[in-house]
Amino acid sequence: MKQLKISIATVLLITMSIGIMAQDSPNKTNYKSNPYALKMHVSPLITNIKSDTYNNEKKSKLGFDLGADFMYYYSTKRKVRASVSLGIGYTNYRSSYSLSYEHSVLTTDFDGDEVLVTEKVDNMNESQSLKFLNIPLKFGFEYSLSQKLDAYLSVGGTYGSNLKAKYSNEAIVTRTGYYDEWNVLINDVDVAGSPYFYPNNKRMTTNDVIKIKNNITLETVLCLKYRLNPKLSVLLGVKYIYGLTDITDENNTFFVKHDDVYHYSLNSLLGRGDKITTNGFGMDLGVQFNIGEILK
Repeated sequence: MKQLKISIATVLLITMSIGIMAQDSPNKTNYKSNPYALKMHVSPLITNIKSDTYNNEKKSKLGFDLGADFMYYYSTKRKVRASVSLGIGYTNYRSSYSLSYEHSVLTTDFDGDEVLVTEKVDNMNESQSLKFLNIPLKFGFEYSLSQKLDAYLSVGGTYGSNLKAKYSNEAIVTRTGYYDEWNVLINDVDVAGSPYFYPNNKRMTTNDVIKIKNNITLETVLCLKYRLNPKLSVLLGVKYIYGLTDITDENNTFFVKHDDVYHYSLNSLLGRGDKITTNGFGMDLGVQFNIGEILK
């Protein structure tokens, strides 16, 4: 991911340098566009779903962000134009984890007796995917580098409504149950349909949908805008999305889920009650259409 950031920044800086050094081509006609515009973008991103508990083990994966914004230019002073925009978008965040862990919990068994359950998980691999429908509000600033080339900076916030959050994982599971009252340790018990599930090195898989809260993010874009003609421009740059809020749902605390066969399945890493936030960094590709008449 570090190499991707360096490559994108290098391309952007080179392009901006070329634009700054470029001379305006002779043109006897000056154009003033209508103050309204429609901007559409697609952004391939390196995304991650950050977990406070397991953040060191996470791996970023390729996600994306796409959408459209209706823009209004409210100020033009010399080479600087300022705009505000409201839009709609769609973002898919993806991450994966690979780790091993061990934990213990004091609980009661099927008969109501107190038991200390110790669970050891080896070679756990989990993939996660979160999808949001977004409403972004952004402020944009453009600086003219030449007659056709502008530098464009956009900053703003986005409210994302959760569409779907899912995960899948697999691991090797070993569980033991210790009864302090009788000084008894139960292990290597793996009977389908039994309430006592203490397997030894059993491979398990889980696919499930989870509940999360809606997402509030901060978004910034830095790019170059090249005018193909007075009504159409193309944009190329970089985008960074930073999650501001914890999206962990209160109902997704650390608990054991039951299935119809073994009355047990793996817990999702997103279901452990810790803080979960989203992040994304990558390219921003777009087109902008000026709306209305073009005045000479």
